[in-house]
Amino acid sequence: MLKAAFIVGALTALAPLAAQAQSWQYRCPAPGTVVERSDGSRVAYRGTDPSDPLVCLTTTGQRLVFGNWNAASPIYRSGKAGLARLMNAAATGQTGGQVQVDYFTPSRDHNSVHVLETWRIGGMGPVTTTAGTFDTIRLERNFAIIGSTYTYDQHVWIDRATGAPVKAVVTHLNMVMAPDLVTWEAAAVQAPSVQSSR
Repeated sequence: MLKAAFIVGALTALAPLAAQAQSWQYRCPAPGTVVERSDGSRVAYRGTDPSDPLVCLTTTGQRLVFGNWNAASPIYRSGKAGLARLMNAAATGQTGGQVQVDYFTPSRDHNSVHVLETWRIGGMGPVTTTAGTFDTIRLERNFAIIGSTYTYDQHVWIDRATGAPVKAVVTHLNMVMAPDLVTWEAAAVQAPSVQSSR
């Protein structure tokens, strides 16, 4: 009887956590949220693009998908619906599903290249940075140019409380590295409801 009461009590205690996981939905960082990154960059958010809830606006005029990727990039133009489905699945606690998007884009020498990107939700849970510990969702992205050896993996952790990216790890699987693909973590996060610092 005591064992049954313990199990019921444990399940009752877990119910709010399950409800929280199911009710979570991606939202851009609130206006006034600022993330200072370990690479020296700083992103100050000013809310959500009124025409697209997955695109976050910054004080410098950038439009960033999930607060991190350029909304004008070919991946978002080609894969917007798939990325939205992936994030909606994550909202119900599902991880591991993936989206593949292929598209053509100009290379650095202005020739057209065929790109295949694979995105997936790698998991949910705590990640610790210099700014503190955050309850996150991890987006995993693999970028590959078809017919070449150029490829990289990029993992980005997004804080579920603020919607702000708080960590990125880039693994270059080739000799040529894109200069804007760097590993960083949040050194400080300032949000209307959350403050952390070095």
